Amino acid sequence: MSHTRKAWPLLRPDGTVVTQIVRTVRLPENATPETPSMARGALKTTVKGFLTSYSIRVTDDYGYDEDTVHGVDWTSTYSSNPGNAEGITVPLLILGMTGHWEYAAAEEIHDHAKSADKTLAYVEGATHGYSTCTKCEKTPGQFGNTMKTTYDYVDGWLSKKGRF
Repeated sequence: MSHTRKAWPLLRPDGTVVTQIVRTVRLPENATPETPSMARGALKTTVKGFLTSYSIRVTDDYGYDEDTVHGVDWTSTYSSNPGNAEGITVPLLILGMTGHWEYAAAEEIHDHAKSADKTLAYVEGATHGYSTCTKCEKTPGQFGNTMKTTYDYVDGWLSKKGRF
């Protein structure tokens, strides 16, 4: 899962926006298994709790490749963001952060949302919490202040068309 399926706006640290297939900049993580740690490798739950909160149904063609996960019934659990997006009909802004694993979910969420006014953009070098992934940078400062990049874009999006 290294890039998006389609070209999307990519927010650069210098304030420019380019539309392209967006590639992740994240680095491999968790080379050491978390299994020995109860706090990180296990869930304290029941079978029913697990099935209702953490599991999701897959079909016979389940799999993944460089740009998607396929064969997933996104509506089979209440905790699925793509499944939940199917109920969104109001203006929607979805931001993917290229410095973390969740960036791949943004395109799936966008594709499932029913809103006629929906925007998807990616913040280059940002982590899940919007901060700069400094360990992802090839040169110090490469991704700038991703928090500012993120909030400047949100401000512009909210101001457009009188959304706010």
